[in-house]
Amino acid sequence: MKNAKFMIDAIHENPLYKEKLSMADECQELLRLMGKAKRFYIAFCYVREGILTFVLTHPSGLLELRRDSSINDIKGLLKTFCKFNKNSIFASVIEPKPLSEINYIKNKKEENIRFIVSKYLKFFTPQPTQRSNFIAPASKGEFKNLATNEQIYKKFEELREILLKKNEQARC
Repeated sequence: MKNAKFMIDAIHENPLYKEKLSMADECQELLRLMGKAKRFYIAFCYVREGILTFVLTHPSGLLELRRDSSINDIKGLLKTFCKFNKNSIFASVIEPKPLSEINYIKNKKEENIRFIVSKYLKFFTPQPTQRSNFIAPASKGEFKNLATNEQIYKKFEELREILLKKNEQARC
């Protein structure tokens, strides 16, 4: 039987998966290089047909990342990434498109970087359920002692005496 490392290496070398796995690795590396504030909104990214697409977890991330300064930061990061990795998948994103391929929609040209907000992505840890503010009323010492063991019966009776004393002190 082959060990797990051998199997993972075989999958990485398989031509069917090699391109997609290398793309996923490079996208994860790009996200690690981004600032924490920007990375907070990004679920994942991918490159398809020379367009880098960021999938965001919240609409406020779309407002944050669509600013020109954020896009320029991402483009600068892509350029430095491609300087060190000559065969990077981001090289097709940096190259300017010919004028015949640029689509003008609503007086805005289509960029090589896109942002998509996914409504159903929830990559956060669920918070523990909150305790209710319900406070049980104090016992008055009025209960049936159903204990069959003699020692337990005596302990319940002692507890009853303590509760009765506390109730008498509260009345005074």
